[in-house]
Amino acid sequence: MPFLLVISGFVQFSWFWNVLTKLSKLIPHQTINMPSGRIKAFFIIPIIYLCLIVPFFIVFVINKMSRLEHGDPAGITGITTFGILLFFLHLFSIFCLLHTLYFVAKTIRVAELQKNVTFSDFIGDFFLTWLLPVGIWFLQPRINRLIEEKNEIGSSENLIDD
Repeated sequence: MPFLLVISGFVQFSWFWNVLTKLSKLIPHQTINMPSGRIKAFFIIPIIYLCLIVPFFIVFVINKMSRLEHGDPAGITGITTFGILLFFLHLFSIFCLLHTLYFVAKTIRVAELQKNVTFSDFIGDFFLTWLLPVGIWFLQPRINRLIEEKNEIGSSENLIDD
């Protein structure tokens, strides 16, 4: 089961990354400002959280539980403190994931409309990115169409330049 979760998480985050990086090239940066540094930072935080913090917490709890079995009462304090810290890290990771979903959906809509949009303009795309893999069935054809249009424009510009 953990192997399947890792594979599906890798596919999901890879798709998010590709949408953010590939479609951001289609956005006119002169008129629309996307905070790419913050987007990339908040994209990486849930990955670090899932890959490092959660396994560390599991090992920590197993270690503390074995100490509790041997009569060490300080183990429960360590587990409680670390659990509270993990709770807040988990909430922040969820916020970062929602932030990523928000900007994936916004990037798709901005690339389509070539203008700045509000959340009400892309709320459907937001929920489609949240409901993977079903959302990809609806979003990916639109993304492919945007990429094809860019390639057609690029190839016609190359013909004009020649």
